[in-house]
Amino acid sequence: MKKIPLDLAEPGMQLAAAVCNQRGDVLLQTGCELSDTALSSLRKRGIGRIAVLVADIRSEDELEAERANVRDRLNVLFRNKGQDEQLASLYHLVLEYRLEGLS
Repeated sequence: MKKIPLDLAEPGMQLAAAVCNQRGDVLLQTGCELSDTALSSLRKRGIGRIAVLVADIRSEDELEAERANVRDRLNVLFRNKGQDEQLASLYHLVLEYRLEGLS
């Protein structure tokens, strides 16, 4: 997912998150494929940024290196987790969340 200015959006891109107006009304649903008409409508409504899906071009080696960096960083931040059951639980939740973001 990547948030981009609406001016950089192109027909065929797919929304990673719903687009809402200032009142919170949903203008376009998550997963919607953008068309020229949809982009024109969003511009008229003053929408400045949208979240779109982007292809992941990282190799498996690059992903594994990022996973290792996540583990290393969290091991530093949670270095005392072995002494505290709640801290250990939080560590595992954060680790799972961060690794899921790399999938």
